[in-house]
Amino acid sequence: MNLFVFCILFTVAFGAPHRNRVFRANGRVGITGGTITEPGEFPYMLSFQDEVLPGAFAHYCGASIYNNFTSITAATCVYGEDFENPQSLFVVAGEYNLDYESGNEQRIKVTKIVVHDDFHLDLTYNDIALLQGEKSFEFNDMVGVVTLPSPYQQSSGNCTTIGWGDFDIKTPSSPILLKVDVPIVSDEECKNDYRIHNFQDSWLCAGSEGKDSCECDNGGPLICENYLAGIVSWGYYCGLSGYPGVYTEVSYYIDWIKRPFII
Repeated sequence: MNLFVFCILFTVAFGAPHRNRVFRANGRVGITGGTITEPGEFPYMLSFQDEVLPGAFAHYCGASIYNNFTSITAATCVYGEDFENPQSLFVVAGEYNLDYESGNEQRIKVTKIVVHDDFHLDLTYNDIALLQGEKSFEFNDMVGVVTLPSPYQQSSGNCTTIGWGDFDIKTPSSPILLKVDVPIVSDEECKNDYRIHNFQDSWLCAGSEGKDSCECDNGGPLICENYLAGIVSWGYYCGLSGYPGVYTEVSYYIDWIKRPFII
């Protein structure tokens, strides 16, 4: 059976997940300023896909493996009443090249979605969700769990964001998983950049000119010192000077993530 995988920009059935609040809808998708990863370099990285036709799967968001059955993503990837019954949603572990099946992929149907109770779509507050799969991941060199931070742990320095998309702002998307190193931007600087009065403590900003996450990276990880510091959430365009990417800061949600409401 042919596998047709691509990044959904506009989804008929579910509505497109986007780099929210100020849309990054300038025609580009994915990591900006990135380099190609090695297979298995980020074993917790997931492609979150929709079965748009029988046997035809479309990548539209990222996610990270939390435990045997559970993944972490952005609530902006799963909002809307259609996602309360996720008949056609899958996470794919061991994914590397969206255009080619290597045999390392594990495609698992999503059976339950838990969105943070205080998620606010328009303001992108508490942009975090958990996904339960119908069966366990099989852990190996290509598939493994992500490390969580300590509660309220602060991140600084250079971190890495991961996804499928652009090499840079002038070239088309890549089907191969990319990474880009991005500097953490202080809350005060980010607040001033975006001119947001009610800046959330649970937001984490990272990026610089030409180095950023972008459309269809939503839900994917920001990795700092080998732990999941952030979840791709929103921003203004991609890699634009003075507008870093904004991530959900995972350390603010450790107690929520560990609540026993899925497994």
